[in-house]
Amino acid sequence: MKFLTKDVNKSLLILVIFFLILFIVFTAYYENSLRILLNRYNKDQEIFGELTANAVIEELNRTSNLKENAQKYKEYLENRYSELSIMNENLKNEKDNLKDELGLIKSSIEYQKAKEIRPTQQFLLYQIKVEEIGKLKKKIDALCLSLKNNNLSEKECN
Repeated sequence: MKFLTKDVNKSLLILVIFFLILFIVFTAYYENSLRILLNRYNKDQEIFGELTANAVIEELNRTSNLKENAQKYKEYLENRYSELSIMNENLKNEKDNLKDELGLIKSSIEYQKAKEIRPTQQFLLYQIKVEEIGKLKKKIDALCLSLKNNNLSEKECN
């Protein structure tokens, strides 16, 4: 030990050992603190990852449900449209049949009236019908000309 006493300053050696121990203690403390923070960060990341995954799955399920509901509603509307379209066609056909029947009844009534009145009245009724037919032919010709001007064709116009 005499060797130590001769060459080394004891107070300086104690100071260096003190700072070395202090450095080791601070290093151990910060390493421990950093490990605790890192563990907490990893737990938070795991929780955040689970929450994000759950939110994405929930959103996907909600979107999927919306698409399914929209598809069902679309099918329902298409079925209703088909039903209404068929009903509309039936009503149009019925309307046309009733118009034809009404025209036939009116004609028979006019014919009965013409039979009951004098023969000149029958001739006048015949003339009125011929004039109506002429007017209708003119109207058809005008419509055909209008179609022809618009570059459209109809088999009845030829």
